[in-house]
Amino acid sequence: MPKARNNHTPEEKVAQALSNPLGLDVPTWWSVLFPLAGTGLACHTIVGEGKPMGKPRAKQYTRALEEVMGEKSYILSKAQAFSEMGMAETAHPLWASAGAYEERIAPLLDLLGRDLEASAHRISAASCYEKAGDPSRAANLYRAALSGPLAEDVRGDVQRMLAGCLVYLARSAKKRITARGGQQAAATPT
Repeated sequence: MPKARNNHTPEEKVAQALSNPLGLDVPTWWSVLFPLAGTGLACHTIVGEGKPMGKPRAKQYTRALEEVMGEKSYILSKAQAFSEMGMAETAHPLWASAGAYEERIAPLLDLLGRDLEASAHRISAASCYEKAGDPSRAANLYRAALSGPLAEDVRGDVQRMLAGCLVYLARSAKKRITARGGQQAAATPT
């Protein structure tokens, strides 16, 4: 028996395309522009029968966020330049300022659904504070970054940076305890 020719009208072809635009046996989300007889263009949206949608796209940066990021970049560049010139004492307050900017930027990115970027800015803030000589604050931010989404290789790097801060803090605490013990021994008569 010969196959019947597929003589569909344009309206039937549109209806078929809209009912299953990808030729799949499952409902899909689809938005398509098509001409209607006697009208211009119309938009038709097909709803996927209660199927969950994918993860929403991250929102664009706000103008205020872009300005803060620009200011941070300027300060960060100055801190790097002074450090490279061997002017570490001049760079310390700039590193701290850049860290404060990074710390402000991270939650703003969280609000925009940019979790991975927020984690990167927390890591940057921690690194800035570490260079500014504030390992305690750096350790807190490294821990915060580890609680967010990170690639496994980056997670390992951040864990090593955190461990370095904790070792430094432990040595500093031990030196203070030893120094206080020596002062107390000198103050007490024998």
